[in-house]
Amino acid sequence: MNSTAHSTPNTAAPTAAKTVLISGASVAGPALALWLHRYGFTPTVVERAPELRSGGYKVDIRGTAIEVCRRMGILDEIRARSTDMRGGSYVDDRGRTIGELPADIFGGRVEDDDEIMRGELARILHERTRDDVEYLFDDSIATLDEDPDGVTVTFESGTVRRFDLVVGADGLHSHTRRLVFGEEKRFKRHLGAYVSIFTAPNHLGLDRWETYHALPGKLVCVYSSAGETDAKNLFVFSSPEELPYHHRTSPPSGATSPRPSPATAGRSPGSSATPPTPTTSTSTPSP
Repeated sequence: MNSTAHSTPNTAAPTAAKTVLISGASVAGPALALWLHRYGFTPTVVERAPELRSGGYKVDIRGTAIEVCRRMGILDEIRARSTDMRGGSYVDDRGRTIGELPADIFGGRVEDDDEIMRGELARILHERTRDDVEYLFDDSIATLDEDPDGVTVTFESGTVRRFDLVVGADGLHSHTRRLVFGEEKRFKRHLGAYVSIFTAPNHLGLDRWETYHALPGKLVCVYSSAGETDAKNLFVFSSPEELPYHHRTSPPSGATSPRPSPATAGRSPGSSATPPTPTTSTSTPSP
């Protein structure tokens, strides 16, 4: 597939922002780096983790995103690494099936829509950009000093470098946003729910199938996608008030864990959940 179809790079060198530092090597960061390099910029991606993060949940590729991936030249790879889910079911509190639906209806997918694990999508983007983009793993931005000609960046490693532009693509709890605009609480709005996603052994023997159990204010899901030997687990629970914990530390025992339902209690031997992530919306001030 022609990766540059519908997208002919500008042959003229950009007049500004030649060097760009992108904070975050998940999906948005490498995707931006791909486009910047294609149009003549020199992007650098810095990532706090020591290597590419491989975890995460399913990502839907729908609508405009399909055309974007086609222009990026990665659509065929996404198709090849699709979750290939067959369907899903809801069960009662004794694990008995209440109803089943095929994957396209269950996921609301139509026409050319597809789905891929977040870790696989990140890997595709990294593989496509690693030869053209500088990646700095196991490091992070410590300070930013902006002036009319660019930004002086001091990294946590102690390195000091200059860039024409700095972009924060480091997620919900953006460290870059905090450095530039202030504390996260200024931009966060609690939406009344918490989500925890983690990997555990596929003790239900699921094959491209997801199983849900829902109660008022709570939802549990377990699924396994194509090529996966383990299972992803999803816990969702409502909470009108924000819970007092920091996203980089484990909460006190029992502080944030909803009581397990009979359908799921004791069914995940050897698993270890990560702290729930607040469901929030964030925004940054307009320039």
